[in-house]
Amino acid sequence: MAPAYACGCGAMVPGPATRIAVSDEQSVLRWDGRQEQIVMRLTVGGDAGRAAWIMPVPHRAAVRLGDPALFAQLAGAVAPVHRTRYHFWPREGDWPFSGAGTADGAG
Repeated sequence: MAPAYACGCGAMVPGPATRIAVSDEQSVLRWDGRQEQIVMRLTVGGDAGRAAWIMPVPHRAAVRLGDPALFAQLAGAVAPVHRTRYHFWPREGDWPFSGAGTADGAG
C-alpha cells in the first residue's frame, strides 16, 4: 500500500468512480485567546455530484456554512492604496503615523 497524501487543512473525498480536485483554497482565521474560528473557501472541480470534506480538529467542532461576502469584504479592506507624495520624510497623517508623536521619530 502506497502512502497517501495528507494535508492539515483537510481533504475532499468523492464517491466511487468520481473525481474531484481542489484548485484553490482561501482561509480566514480568528483566535480570541480560547477558541479558533476558521472560514474556508474552496474552488472545486470534477465530476462528483457529492463529496465529503474531512478536516482534522483537536476536539469536536461546530460546522456551518459561512458568508461568502466575507472574502470580498476582506479583499476591499486589504487592497493596496496608491498615494503620490512630494516629500521624502513622513508628515503628520501619513500612514502608519497617527500624528501623536513627532514626524522624525524622536518621540
